[in-house]
Amino acid sequence: MAKLYRKNNKWYIDYRLHGRRYRKCLGNIPKTEAERILLEVETQKAQEKVFGKPILSNITLGEALKDYLQYSEAHHSKQYAQSNGYRAKRLIEWFGENRLLRDISPIDIENFLYERTRKCGPCTFNSDLMFLKSFFNRCVEWEYISSNPAARIKQKKRPPGRLRYLSENELRRLMQELEKEPLHWRALFLTALHTGMRKGEVINLKWGDVDFAATRIIVQNSKNNEKRIIPMTSTLKNILQELYNLQQQTTGCVSPVDYVFVNPENGRRITAPGSRFRKLLKRARIKDFRFHDMRHNFASYLAMNNVDIRTIQELLGHKDIKMTIRYSHLSSRALEQAVRKFNDYVEEKLDASENKEEEEESEDSEGEDGGQQGSGTNSCKPSTEYATLIQKQEVKK
Repeated sequence: MAKLYRKNNKWYIDYRLHGRRYRKCLGNIPKTEAERILLEVETQKAQEKVFGKPILSNITLGEALKDYLQYSEAHHSKQYAQSNGYRAKRLIEWFGENRLLRDISPIDIENFLYERTRKCGPCTFNSDLMFLKSFFNRCVEWEYISSNPAARIKQKKRPPGRLRYLSENELRRLMQELEKEPLHWRALFLTALHTGMRKGEVINLKWGDVDFAATRIIVQNSKNNEKRIIPMTSTLKNILQELYNLQQQTTGCVSPVDYVFVNPENGRRITAPGSRFRKLLKRARIKDFRFHDMRHNFASYLAMNNVDIRTIQELLGHKDIKMTIRYSHLSSRALEQAVRKFNDYVEEKLDASENKEEEEESEDSEGEDGGQQGSGTNSCKPSTEYATLIQKQEVKK
């Protein structure tokens, strides 16, 4: 609600518009004139509320993006906020920092995204579109604009995700070459290989996140800004313990806030393992394999060993199980075993049924040959046959 106040013989008006607070000096004017201006401001705000007539803000794209990036840093993960910063920079390069936010139309957004598709694929297009929708939605909530110009633009169909994992021979060669690596590099690559952690999660790992007593790693700064726990294999635990002891001897003290993977020459955190990893792959004669593919390799081997999809989703930290479903076809061994068990069960049933018919025919034949020798009871009752079948099933199991 707008209000008037007097200071130093001057009238001031204080009001909020489009989520922002405005204070304006009206000067040394009569009180009646100041009240008239106040009434005009209130009337304009009432028109928008009652009749839907928009009051257009003069906020620029640069100002709105600055507010949005501050909001993103406060409410999202560091990685997500950094990505938003890169996208905001591209938006300013295209539209200009001083472009009025209200002047950006849906066709302007379409043109911007069209240019993006000439340099990137559908996944990047969708990521940019999600950023634009989130940004403009926030601007609508802050009353900077009346509607979202990107609201009706649809995402592109995403191609099937990359799924590259190592064969047993490739994995064997990789492990052989890893033994030749210095301890800190060997530990870094084995952590990625044995946990399926993202590269950012690996290089940001701290000793406080490694729980040797509980044999687990706690991922603090994940992509989804959610904490998750990954059990350590015995191999990984041993090499991380060895790395910890070495750093303890070298520095004299290892703090929980210290990074796990640092360069022993300068003590700085390793941030770009890609170059070293490519050299490792070249020695191991492995082609078309990236650092992130170790994450796919981890999930693929879990699926091939019949680990259920929900467990794989939890270990990888996927927010949507659709991201994990791509590994489901690798668990065909479990399906084959299930069908094989069904086949064995049916065949055993049929064999038991045939044996039963043969026994009944044999008994009928003996009864005819024996004439009146007896009206004895049937020597194989149904309950006995069922018990015999169950015993056969248990023996087979």
